[in-house]
Amino acid sequence: MLKSGNTLMWLKSTMMPLKKKSKSKGNTCKVAIPMASTQFNERFQVPKVALTIIDQIVNSQEILLIESLEQESFTAAEAYPVLQARSGELWTINRVNALLHSAYKRGVIQWVDENQTNYKIGSFYTRLDIFAISEPDSYRALPRQTQVALDKWYFESYLNRLAPGAAVPTADRVVTLSQAKDYLDSITGQIWLNRCDCRTLAGNCDLPADVCISFRSGVNTFSHRGWSTPVTKEQAQEVLERADQTGLIHTVNPGGICNCCDDCCYLFRAQRVRQSNPTWPAALFIAVFNPDSCAGCGLCATRCHFGAFEQNDGVVQYYPNRCRGCGLCSETCPANAIRIVERRK
Repeated sequence: MLKSGNTLMWLKSTMMPLKKKSKSKGNTCKVAIPMASTQFNERFQVPKVALTIIDQIVNSQEILLIESLEQESFTAAEAYPVLQARSGELWTINRVNALLHSAYKRGVIQWVDENQTNYKIGSFYTRLDIFAISEPDSYRALPRQTQVALDKWYFESYLNRLAPGAAVPTADRVVTLSQAKDYLDSITGQIWLNRCDCRTLAGNCDLPADVCISFRSGVNTFSHRGWSTPVTKEQAQEVLERADQTGLIHTVNPGGICNCCDDCCYLFRAQRVRQSNPTWPAALFIAVFNPDSCAGCGLCATRCHFGAFEQNDGVVQYYPNRCRGCGLCSETCPANAIRIVERRK
């Protein structure tokens, strides 16, 4: 576990208070009209499922900023006169910079490149991701049906962003705990801890969310926006162990190590849609089961997310075509009846 001084601290919401419904005679309610205009919704690529709650995800100054801008990229000096002209208020360059800093941190705008001279308008896709991980209580306060609709939209957007014709659209691969630790040991740069956006957005399980390990620190990343916690390599190893104990699957890519479940994680949900096991995410290893050594405890069936092991009437059945080679079964088998070996091509 992380030491108390380094525990993950999520900043309090800077959102405007939610508009309350006002009661009228006859015990009926008047629903607040959203502040965001059609112009804003189009520029910010707000999906239909979010139109009624967009004011809970962006604030009035962010709406003003997006509605005021005409050009694709802009600087603070260029945003200054258009904000003043559109709002009719007196703006100072310091006030503009404060708004841009806040809007960048909250995922409403982003830097064009690493030079950090020009911003550009972001999108609802990015803002929703950051809203969920930075203000999880606010996200959870949304009606469950709204959360389900937002998660469905986000997952479909994620799926569409994957190269449709590529058998291997990303470099993600499934690894065991020991392999994840070895991968972590090879990292020489700063390591960051993030809240899992998949598990926060989907909310389909109660497994830990503060387990995403990142190596990314460039512009427009969680860490650069200020939403990541720097951790030591030893602390990151502890995160891996804790994730493994709770039954999360380890996957690695050049940008970090994810600790996944199968019901929230976009990676494995996309795998089901694409029917891409074991190609993507790459499952380079597979379990080998020795039924003669099996004690019949059924722990493997409990740990496996994919039904590779099933227990019926005290007898364990193994289905290798379902195996991802994550090692959750072999690590806790009391009879050492399961081994993880390299998958034959």
